[in-house]
Parts: sequence; structure tokens; C-alpha cells
Amino acid sequence: MIEPMIPIQLPKRQGEVPDEDYDTGIAQNEENLNRNLNRLYSVIEAQESEISTLKNTVTTLRGLVGQ
Repeated sequence: MIEPMIPIQLPKRQGEVPDEDYDTGIAQNEENLNRNLNRLYSVIEAQESEISTLKNTVTTLRGLVGQ
């Protein structure tokens, strides 16, 4: 099951926001985006593994029933 994704916000620069605060927000969003992508990649890898196992099982069963 895919875990809920972390919200990503792409803030527009506010005139009074210090550069450091703005950069910190951007860095946090980059980290959250990378975490989301890593989660999705892990789920895809797991699904590929499961599909491969199921294909092998189907092939084995077909061999047993003579198809």
C-alpha cells in the first residue's frame, strides 16, 4: 500500500521574507519531494517483484497442467 504523500508547496516569494527563510522553505520542499519519490519508487519495485513472482507461478502452473 502506498503511504500518503507529503504535501509539497511551491511558495511564491513574498517581498518581506528574508532570503534565509525562503531558502529553508525551498530546501524542505525539495526534501519532501525526494521522500515522496523514494516512496513511490519503493512501491514500484515491490510491485515489479510481485508481478515477476506471479508470472513465474503462472508459468509453473501452466507446465503442470500441460499448457
